[in-house]
Amino acid sequence: MKTKKTLLIALFSFLFINIHAQTTISANGQKYIDNFMKLRMELTANKEKKDAVKALNSYKAANPYANYTNQEKLIIDSFYILEKYNYTWEEKGTEAALKKELISQADKNEAFIKNNKNNTSGWVYVLTADLYSCYMSYSPMSGAMKYGMTVKNYYQECLKIDPKNSYCLTHMGQWYYWAPGINGGSNKKALQSFKDAVTYARNDAERFYANMFLSQMYFELKDKSSAKTYLSKAEAIYPSSETVKELKKYNVQGYSLFTYSKKKAEDEKRVD
Repeated sequence: MKTKKTLLIALFSFLFINIHAQTTISANGQKYIDNFMKLRMELTANKEKKDAVKALNSYKAANPYANYTNQEKLIIDSFYILEKYNYTWEEKGTEAALKKELISQADKNEAFIKNNKNNTSGWVYVLTADLYSCYMSYSPMSGAMKYGMTVKNYYQECLKIDPKNSYCLTHMGQWYYWAPGINGGSNKKALQSFKDAVTYARNDAERFYANMFLSQMYFELKDKSSAKTYLSKAEAIYPSSETVKELKKYNVQGYSLFTYSKKKAEDEKRVD
């Protein structure tokens, strides 16, 4: 009996360790992600979006990742496409190409998830959700109907694997803010996600974004004192950020990042 019990414990331990190992990425892969997070923060110092894109392309050329695993390549490719989207989606004539890139990468990620159920990093889930989310921005209503719950489910899958993923928590918070209450949207849950993102941030880049989003959620909730406090924390981490300066302007005008984005979408007739 003792022998059987010992074998069961050993088997359980092996399975736990093996599953955990399968869903993690290499130290080099995580280092690339962390360095890219730092780059994302530094790109916000550019006043002109075209300069941010130029810096992004230069970084990609100078930091090859040919020797990484297929999963890590998917993660890194997703990051580059999403960051490119952030700085080019407003340019006229870019919609078709960006939509194609976003959905093409999402399809590649989906294929990996389908074929590697027990070997998928949380990063693949969160970034696939982001790809769909950006794709949805071109057609908010119909896109939400098709991908809205997939986005939420993938954020949740990431957090099951890594509950302290600050990047995912900031995006989960955004989902809770934008989603209708009938579908699970909640300002209370959004606020908690942003708070958790601050708590679990592992480096300055993660702290920068987490504090920035938390500040805007507080502004949305009419707590301007807390909003100012957390935006100041983001600015202290990276004083050169033009994004922080823009948020200050929005707040002075009475808008949070969220309400300003909503107003802009309506003004540009991007809400279907």
